[in-house]
Amino acid sequence: MCGQRRTQQQKHLVSCELCITSPSPYTAKEVKAMIVMWEKYSSKLSYIRESKSIQEVLFKDDNIQITPHGRHIPFKYTVPENAPYTFFEIPIRIEWLVCVSVKKSRFSSESISKRFTVLPHILESGSPPSLENIPNPEYELHLTEFRSGFTQLWRSVGPYSMSDSFSVQVDEREYSPGDTLSGDILFLKDFDDVTLNIYLVFLRRAKALWRPEEREHLIVHKKDTFSSGSRFHFSFPLSNGMCPDFETEHSKIAWKLRAILSKPFHIAKTTESDLKIQPLKY
Repeated sequence: MCGQRRTQQQKHLVSCELCITSPSPYTAKEVKAMIVMWEKYSSKLSYIRESKSIQEVLFKDDNIQITPHGRHIPFKYTVPENAPYTFFEIPIRIEWLVCVSVKKSRFSSESISKRFTVLPHILESGSPPSLENIPNPEYELHLTEFRSGFTQLWRSVGPYSMSDSFSVQVDEREYSPGDTLSGDILFLKDFDDVTLNIYLVFLRRAKALWRPEEREHLIVHKKDTFSSGSRFHFSFPLSNGMCPDFETEHSKIAWKLRAILSKPFHIAKTTESDLKIQPLKY
């Protein structure tokens, strides 16, 4: 048995063709093709849980004649509009496959599966660009200059406190990869001779685990004195390889802005704001 695949995600459509061959003719008792989306959740050491979140039969028939010339079975699948895209990064792994099984007899069967990629973008035009020209976060996310290590744990247990004496405000409700993020830090009290750090934070959350994995990217570093009622404006170009946010029953991808005010021998103060990143449309 061999599987051949042609995939295309234009208006969420995946087109496939299954080819089954055999050196000698026989009648397959059952042929079944399915779309499966696997969600897996892991610690840094090993996978601890997995779930077939989407499972849909594309083709199923009995008594199929198989010959040396091959039996060709085309089928199509429409990816749900809000379905999560292909993603591989601890602690989340989201994988899309076409799975085919052929029951040759009561005691003999064969199966094969082929991965395909669901892009985080929407190809809605009649002539979208080639896939090589569309950014894929699976390969491009690591190019951004994030730092992590023990930063997240230090944020959780270190000398930091959430504060309502300053806040993060962004200019737009939603952003797309490649946009320029802009906004203001609004100060509600005086802060003398402090360091302001603003981070773009990428969160991956497996809901079965006790805390999300985070990466921080420093976009502002400034030492200054800020008076009550003043604003500090910032702007930052977003990478084309950013992942749009999504949430499933088991996992979540999200972004936020985090501002931290620090001063030697003082408890640092922090505030956060959620950031909505929507898919690119071509």
